[in-house]
Amino acid sequence: NRGDLQLENVGFIANSAINGGAIYNDGGDMRLTGVDLDTNTADYGGGIYNYAGQLTVTDSTIRANSSILGGGIYNEDGQTVEISDSALMNNSAPQFGSALYTTSGAVHLSGNCILGNGAGIAVVNISRATVDAVGNWWGTERGPTLANYVGGDSVEGRVDVYPVSVAPPARCYTE
Repeated sequence: NRGDLQLENVGFIANSAINGGAIYNDGGDMRLTGVDLDTNTADYGGGIYNYAGQLTVTDSTIRANSSILGGGIYNEDGQTVEISDSALMNNSAPQFGSALYTTSGAVHLSGNCILGNGAGIAVVNISRATVDAVGNWWGTERGPTLANYVGGDSVEGRVDVYPVSVAPPARCYTE
Protein backbone atom coordinates (compact mmCIF):
# COMPACT_ATOMS: atom_id res chain seq x y z
CA ASN A 1 0.00 0.00 0.00
CA ARG A 2 1.34 3.41 -1.01
CA GLY A 3 -1.88 5.41 -0.77
CA ASP A 4 -4.89 5.46 1.50
CA LEU A 5 -6.36 2.05 2.28
CA GLN A 6 -9.11 1.01 4.64
CA LEU A 7 -9.84 -2.69 5.25
CA GLU A 8 -12.80 -3.91 7.28
CA ASN A 9 -13.85 -7.39 8.38
CA VAL A 10 -11.36 -9.38 6.29
CA GLY A 11 -8.81 -12.04 7.08
CA PHE A 12 -5.28 -12.76 5.90
CA ILE A 13 -4.34 -16.31 6.82
CA ALA A 14 -1.19 -18.35 6.10
CA ASN A 15 0.50 -15.90 3.74
CA SER A 16 4.26 -15.36 3.41
CA ALA A 17 6.61 -12.67 2.07
CA ILE A 18 10.03 -11.20 2.75
CA ASN A 19 8.50 -8.13 4.44
CA GLY A 20 4.95 -8.14 5.76
CA GLY A 21 3.64 -11.69 5.57
CA ALA A 22 0.05 -10.43 5.32
CA ILE A 23 0.36 -6.66 4.76
CA TYR A 24 3.13 -4.31 3.61
CA ASN A 25 2.38 -0.60 4.06
CA ASP A 26 4.89 1.51 2.11
CA GLY A 27 4.30 5.11 3.17
CA GLY A 28 0.51 4.96 2.95
CA ASP A 29 -2.27 5.71 5.39
CA MET A 30 -3.69 2.30 6.35
CA ARG A 31 -6.71 1.70 8.59
CA LEU A 32 -7.66 -1.83 9.63
CA THR A 33 -10.92 -2.57 11.47
CA GLY A 34 -12.11 -6.07 12.36
CA VAL A 35 -9.18 -7.62 10.49
CA ASP A 36 -7.79 -11.07 11.32
CA LEU A 37 -4.09 -11.67 10.60
CA ASP A 38 -3.35 -15.28 11.45
CA THR A 39 -0.34 -17.59 10.88
CA ASN A 40 1.43 -15.36 8.37
CA THR A 41 5.23 -15.44 8.03
CA ALA A 42 7.95 -13.06 6.83
CA ASP A 43 11.55 -12.18 7.53
CA TYR A 44 10.31 -8.87 9.03
CA GLY A 45 6.75 -8.22 10.15
CA GLY A 46 4.99 -11.58 10.08
CA GLY A 47 1.59 -9.88 10.20
CA ILE A 48 2.32 -6.29 9.12
CA TYR A 49 5.39 -4.42 7.89
CA ASN A 50 4.80 -0.67 8.20
CA TYR A 51 7.43 1.39 6.40
CA ALA A 52 7.19 5.19 6.74
CA GLY A 53 3.40 5.04 6.86
CA GLN A 54 0.50 5.70 9.17
CA LEU A 55 -1.12 2.58 10.58
CA THR A 56 -4.34 2.38 12.60
CA VAL A 57 -5.58 -1.02 13.82
CA THR A 58 -8.91 -1.29 15.70
CA ASP A 59 -10.94 -4.30 16.89
CA SER A 60 -8.59 -6.70 15.13
CA THR A 61 -6.65 -9.87 15.88
CA ILE A 62 -2.96 -10.27 15.08
CA ARG A 63 -2.31 -13.87 16.07
CA ALA A 64 0.27 -16.63 15.55
CA ASN A 65 2.34 -14.70 13.00
CA SER A 66 6.11 -15.20 12.87
CA SER A 67 9.25 -13.45 11.65
CA ILE A 68 12.86 -12.76 12.60
CA LEU A 69 11.89 -9.33 14.03
CA GLY A 70 8.37 -8.11 14.70
CA GLY A 71 6.35 -11.31 14.66
CA GLY A 72 3.06 -9.41 14.74
CA ILE A 73 4.14 -5.95 13.50
CA TYR A 74 7.42 -4.45 12.33
CA ASN A 75 7.37 -0.64 12.25
CA GLU A 76 10.27 1.04 10.43
CA ASP A 77 10.38 4.81 9.99
CA GLY A 78 6.65 4.83 10.69
CA GLN A 79 4.84 8.09 11.26
CA THR A 80 2.09 7.11 13.68
CA VAL A 81 0.98 3.63 14.72
CA GLU A 82 -2.21 3.31 16.76
CA ILE A 83 -3.49 -0.08 17.89
CA SER A 84 -6.62 -0.22 20.04
CA ASP A 85 -9.12 -2.77 21.30
CA SER A 86 -7.23 -5.55 19.51
CA ALA A 87 -5.41 -8.77 20.34
CA LEU A 88 -1.70 -9.33 19.72
CA MET A 89 -1.43 -12.96 20.73
CA ASN A 90 0.86 -15.94 20.24
CA ASN A 91 3.12 -14.19 17.73
CA SER A 92 6.78 -15.17 17.58
CA ALA A 93 10.15 -13.70 16.65
CA PRO A 94 13.34 -15.56 17.62
CA GLN A 95 15.28 -12.31 17.98
CA PHE A 96 13.05 -9.51 19.32
CA GLY A 97 9.58 -8.07 19.23
CA SER A 98 7.35 -11.10 18.99
CA ALA A 99 4.27 -8.81 19.11
CA LEU A 100 5.76 -5.45 17.98
CA TYR A 101 9.18 -4.18 16.96
CA THR A 102 9.51 -0.44 16.29
CA THR A 103 12.43 1.68 15.13
CA SER A 104 10.75 5.10 15.09
CA GLY A 105 7.54 7.08 15.06
CA ALA A 106 4.78 7.66 17.58
CA VAL A 107 3.34 4.32 18.73
CA HIS A 108 0.17 4.12 20.84
CA LEU A 109 -1.29 0.86 22.18
CA SER A 110 -4.48 0.97 24.26
CA GLY A 111 -7.16 -1.48 25.39
CA ASN A 112 -5.33 -4.41 23.80
CA CYS A 113 -4.68 -7.97 24.83
CA ILE A 114 -0.93 -8.58 24.53
CA LEU A 115 -0.54 -12.18 25.56
CA GLY A 116 1.47 -15.34 24.86
CA ASN A 117 3.88 -13.75 22.42
CA GLY A 118 7.00 -15.90 21.97
CA ALA A 119 9.77 -16.73 24.35
CA GLY A 120 11.58 -13.46 23.61
CA ILE A 121 10.56 -9.89 24.25
CA ALA A 122 7.01 -9.07 23.13
CA VAL A 123 7.27 -5.29 22.58
CA VAL A 124 10.63 -3.79 21.58
CA ASN A 125 11.22 -0.09 21.00
CA ILE A 126 14.67 0.96 19.73
CA SER A 127 13.63 4.53 18.89
CA ARG A 128 14.23 7.65 20.96
CA ALA A 129 10.49 8.18 21.36
CA THR A 130 8.48 6.46 24.09
CA VAL A 131 5.86 3.90 23.11
CA ASP A 132 2.58 4.73 24.85
CA ALA A 133 1.30 1.32 25.97
CA VAL A 134 -0.89 2.37 28.89
CA GLY A 135 -4.11 0.46 29.62
CA ASN A 136 -3.32 -2.91 28.01
CA TRP A 137 -3.75 -6.44 29.37
CA TRP A 138 -0.41 -8.29 29.52
CA GLY A 139 -1.65 -11.61 30.84
CA THR A 140 -1.61 -10.58 34.49
CA GLU A 141 -2.83 -7.73 36.71
CA ARG A 142 0.81 -6.86 37.39
CA GLY A 143 1.48 -5.89 33.79
CA PRO A 144 4.41 -6.91 31.61
CA THR A 145 7.68 -8.46 32.68
CA LEU A 146 10.26 -5.73 33.27
CA ALA A 147 13.81 -5.91 34.61
CA ASN A 148 13.71 -7.69 38.00
CA TYR A 149 9.90 -7.84 37.90
CA VAL A 150 8.01 -10.87 36.68
CA GLY A 151 4.64 -10.26 35.03
CA GLY A 152 3.09 -11.08 31.66
CA ASP A 153 4.58 -10.56 28.18
CA SER A 154 7.79 -8.53 28.33
CA VAL A 155 8.84 -5.11 26.99
CA GLU A 156 12.20 -3.52 26.20
CA GLY A 157 13.25 0.06 25.49
CA ARG A 158 11.20 3.17 26.16
CA VAL A 159 7.75 1.69 26.70
CA ASP A 160 5.32 3.34 29.13
CA VAL A 161 2.92 0.65 30.38
CA TYR A 162 1.39 1.86 33.67
CA PRO A 163 -1.39 1.88 34.61
CA VAL A 164 -2.22 -1.47 33.06
CA SER A 165 -5.63 -3.02 32.50
CA VAL A 166 -6.47 -5.24 35.48
CA ALA A 167 -8.78 -7.53 33.51
CA PRO A 168 -8.59 -8.99 30.01
CA PRO A 169 -10.61 -7.17 27.33
CA ALA A 170 -13.33 -8.98 25.38
CA ARG A 171 -11.04 -9.74 22.43
CA CYS A 172 -8.61 -11.57 24.73
CA TYR A 173 -9.15 -15.31 24.62
CA THR A 174 -7.15 -18.42 25.36
CA GLU A 175 -7.10 -21.67 23.48
